[in-house]
Amino acid sequence: MKTKINILSPGRFHVLDLARELDKNGFDVKFYSFVPTKRAMRFGLPKHCSASIFVLMLPFLALCRIFNRSQQIKRLRINVQDYITAWIMRKSDVVIAMSGDFVYAPRRAKKREH
Repeated sequence: MKTKINILSPGRFHVLDLARELDKNGFDVKFYSFVPTKRAMRFGLPKHCSASIFVLMLPFLALCRIFNRSQQIKRLRINVQDYITAWIMRKSDVVIAMSGDFVYAPRRAKKREH
């Protein structure tokens, strides 16, 4: 059975490349991000590895764009993404999350193991 790896990121960063390479090496990878699947695919991530929450995050991304200097709006976007990801992400063996953006999701993943 393949090792299931969930990678949580607000954007593409280096972890999209990590997801792509882990998939190439035979791991069962899901990349959870607000990067649309088609955009992730342009960077070589196979469609089956992408779990985009772009549509759910769109209102919060728009607020961040409108109020680009607001730390409260940025924190709201981060918290909402953390909770949405926590609820939709599958059970896995390994979770790799961008620090500062994901607190609740890794905790929930750990509870789901037991």
